[in-house]
Amino acid sequence: MKRSFWIFMLLLLALSFTLISCGNDDDNNDDFDPTDMAGVNADNADWIVNITPMEAGRENDFMIMVNFTGDNTTILPTDVLVLKIDGVALSWLSSFPGYYHTQTDLTAGQSYEFSLLFNGSVKATTTMTLPYVANPSFPASFDPAAAASFSWTLSGNNQYQVAAAQSSKYVSATEHYADEYIKSISPSDRSFNVPANSIETWGAGTTLTLALYQINYKNVNRVAFMAYQMKQKVWNR
Repeated sequence: MKRSFWIFMLLLLALSFTLISCGNDDDNNDDFDPTDMAGVNADNADWIVNITPMEAGRENDFMIMVNFTGDNTTILPTDVLVLKIDGVALSWLSSFPGYYHTQTDLTAGQSYEFSLLFNGSVKATTTMTLPYVANPSFPASFDPAAAASFSWTLSGNNQYQVAAAQSSKYVSATEHYADEYIKSISPSDRSFNVPANSIETWGAGTTLTLALYQINYKNVNRVAFMAYQMKQKVWNR
């Protein structure tokens, strides 16, 4: 079975609730595959800063999650992590060593300066533009046995676009299935075609999804800044 991009994103959100010495920006993003965000890990980043809108219709209400990719036991309760946006430090809504979460008002398509400090030392600072909001038009129905397509509008190009068709079925803790057809597409694309029979299905109880992701990414001094937005439509069989 293929890895499921949407499952990773849901797990990332769940983790956030449960759990200047500036270098040059890595604009080449050699460590980043937009179809596999889980590939950003301890091999290429010490800290990951995730920035995403809370939910549809609330694009200016952003969730921010920061997690340490190393051994969390090395982060002491007395250690202090600070994230500043345009020079203003955010207050954490929840945190424990290695995981930090908050919400703040930001504007999609606008550029902000982000600075991450640990115990008063600046780990990284960079200017990042938050992704423009996509407005997709998904089909009324989706049958993976037939070809499907959807289109969208954007007020500007983002750094990365990813489009996908996904299927999943949960039977029990030991029996579950997932499949997807996922592509990194040109930032200027405004439509996506899904060939027939691109994903598997498992009869009644299968969940089908068409999804579109907008992503901007920078890795600065081994601090990965990921701003992303997801739009999707879900069908339950």
